[in-house]
Amino acid sequence: MGDKGSSANAVVDRQLAIQSYLENRGRTQALFDMLDADTYYDRPIPLRHPVVFYEGHIPAFSVNCFLKKGLGSPGLDGSLEALFARGIDPSEQQAAKQSATSEWPDRLRVKQYAREADDAILDALENAQVEGDSNAVTHRGQGVFTMLEHEVMHQETLLYMWHRFPLERKTRPANTALVVDGVVPDRQMVRVSAGRATLGAVVEEIPFGWDNEFPSLVVDVPEFS
Repeated sequence: MGDKGSSANAVVDRQLAIQSYLENRGRTQALFDMLDADTYYDRPIPLRHPVVFYEGHIPAFSVNCFLKKGLGSPGLDGSLEALFARGIDPSEQQAAKQSATSEWPDRLRVKQYAREADDAILDALENAQVEGDSNAVTHRGQGVFTMLEHEVMHQETLLYMWHRFPLERKTRPANTALVVDGVVPDRQMVRVSAGRATLGAVVEEIPFGWDNEFPSLVVDVPEFS
């Protein structure tokens, strides 16, 4: 994958990227650990994939879009990378045809794939040339940021999916407690002074942004409440 290289004006901080990756993976694992084992092939929202898909999709996305497209890796398991590369929302027709376990691998295989993906990605973050002008993925290290942001976005997806499972099919994480006290503040209007608001950003001025965050737009906003 080439020499890791170094530059005083590099966009990617390797150690911070590794730390963020590990924190992301730990948080995702904690979310899956909340569910009973028998939920694995369930679809709590009809037009979402079953739980199994998301445990495979997150690492497969990183392999497909970072290792393969960006760094030229052959990948780890072509069949799983194709299965888990599909969109997060099946079409209505797909959802109607899919039975609970008709095409999904068993959990041991998915978890083994995820471990191998983690090892390969961490090695790349440590040693590969993750930033350069060879392609759009490595340009300004955008593949690294996309991979990290993608997992955080899915954690939100998982939370609102898990919310649809009944309480008896979930386990409260250790060292947490229900919040049952506190005072709800009164609603009141707040006056906001007139001013200038900046929406979006300039590509070269921030490390990463999604395509709908560019270009920058400055607007004058009148006072409002």
